[in-house]
Formats: sequence, structure tokens, C-alpha cells
Amino acid sequence: MHGIIGFGGYVPYRRLDLTTVSEVAGGGGRKGTRSVASFDEDATTMAVEAARVARRRAPGAPIDSVWFATVAPPYLDKTNATVVQAALRLPMECGAYDLVGSVRGAMGALRAAASQPGPALAVAADVRTGLAGGPDESYFGDGAGALVLGGESHGEVLAELGPWVSVTGEFVDRWRTPGEQRSRVWEERFGEVRYGELGAEALGRLWKAAGIGPDDVDHLIVTGTHGRACRAVAQRSKVPKVNSYATCTVIRGPQRARRWPRFASCLWTLTWDMFGHRRTKEPGDWKWRSFRHYALREVGLVEIESEWTARDREGQAQGERARVFLNPG
Repeated sequence: MHGIIGFGGYVPYRRLDLTTVSEVAGGGGRKGTRSVASFDEDATTMAVEAARVARRRAPGAPIDSVWFATVAPPYLDKTNATVVQAALRLPMECGAYDLVGSVRGAMGALRAAASQPGPALAVAADVRTGLAGGPDESYFGDGAGALVLGGESHGEVLAELGPWVSVTGEFVDRWRTPGEQRSRVWEERFGEVRYGELGAEALGRLWKAAGIGPDDVDHLIVTGTHGRACRAVAQRSKVPKVNSYATCTVIRGPQRARRWPRFASCLWTLTWDMFGHRRTKEPGDWKWRSFRHYALREVGLVEIESEWTARDREGQAQGERARVFLNPG
């Protein structure tokens, strides 16, 4: 059996209060906050943090390749994935590959990693900015997500990979020319129509490939950068509402609805929806929670950067001595 044997995510500690956006930009903004990378962080450093968390779940997996996706690479021409490979102290024979420039790159990294014969690491990270007062400024955030893929001999398979279906359509929905800092977006209603058609076609093909129907699905996660399209695909999927989740917008569940920041690559939101919000009922499952990290500064399996780690990291950049963290037993 082949699938996901490790996962991790990283969200910077610093936040932008979105209720203050309209005061400065004259429009936009909403309730809540968005994650903001610190002055000493970029897509590569956040990718390293997420990858370290993912490897804690599968410490014995010999990573053969690293696939790094981002729309905000610190370098062009130079391979950014080699920084992740070096920071994780992976061997020289470990391949390192970039998938940069497209918000769909994370899915390419995941598929490439899944197709490898040995254990592979797929990691995505982004630092996002948007037009002042625009939707990207309010709904995007900075962060990273990582998945380790391998077989049962490399670790416990948390999620087996089933049929993979792709449907491709060419249209201009979101674009950014080289050198531009901010993306341009087509009017949402037009994107909703096209993505809705593609999503319905993809789901129809997936049901046939898997030999199942909508009523057989326990959880459907629809992820993307287009909020209205995600909701539309989830609603038209015929999967029961309590089992469908339109991620990057509103996650609908039997008890509550929650909002999560949208990262351009969406690998982190997919990772969190699959694993991070799972409830823990047994005392031995505390490693899945962040409570002990905030209370005792222990390093857990799922990391949303806390005040402790943020201060230590920024202090190190200023030459201060880092404090010692506890590792879970």
C-alpha cells in the first residue's frame, strides 16, 4: 500500500488585523486576521519548517526526492528545492526539483512525489500579497505545507492514494506577468462557471474510476483559490452536505463552519483538512494537539508557529541565544 505517511504545516506567528484594512486602503477588509511572514522568512524557510514537521511523523523514511512548489520563489534560475534538501540534511543522491510560478504547482508536486518508487517529499509554501483593499489581501495568507509519501515499509500509511483523475481547461482566471508583485483576477462569476464545469466533469470521472458514487463518500474536500467555485463544486457534487468541505473558504461540518486562510498552493489547507483538525479522544493522542506546545513549549507533530518559536527565531536573527524546547517522548 502506497500513500501519505507524514504530514506537516507551518503558519507564521505574526498576523494582520483585517478590520484595519479599510481604514488604510479605503475599502476591503473583513473580520479576522491573516498570517504574515516575518522579516526573516520567505517561501523556502517556511517550506523547511513544514518539511521538518512532516518528517517527524515518518522519521525512518529515506527520502529519495524533494518536490517544492511555490509562486514566490526566493531565487530564479537557481533551484530552491536544494535549500530544503540541505536544511533537512538529506543525502546527496536525493533529487531536488522546483515547480514554481503556478498556483496549481502543489498538485503537480504531490503527483510527482506519489509516482516515485521510493519515499518522496512534496512541499509547498508561499508569501502572498494583494492589491490594497482587494480580496487577495484579505483571503490569502503566508504559510507552508508538506507531505511525505511512501509505502508501509517506510511508515504507517495515514491515507492511501486511490484513483487520480485530471481534467484540463485553458482560460485566463488568475495571472501575473514576470516582475509583477500582485496577481490579477478575472471576474469571479466567470471563473465560477468554468471551474464548476471542470469540477463536475472531474468528479464524474472519479466516481467511475473508483467504482463508487456520491452517497459512498464520507468526506469530500474541494480546495482551490476560487472561493465561489469551491462552494459550487461541493454543492453540485451530490455528496451529503455534512460530508462535504469547500476548503480555503468555509469548511462545513455537522457542528460548525470555519474559515481558513487561502494559500496560493493550497497544499497546507488540504493537509490540515485531512489530518490537522482531527479530534483527539485518547490521552495518548496529545501529540496531535497544540495545547502542550503553548503550555510547556514542547515541539509537536502539527505546528502553527507560536509566540515562543516566533520570538526565538527573530531573536536568533538579532544574535540572541535561542531557548531550549522540549521534544515529545
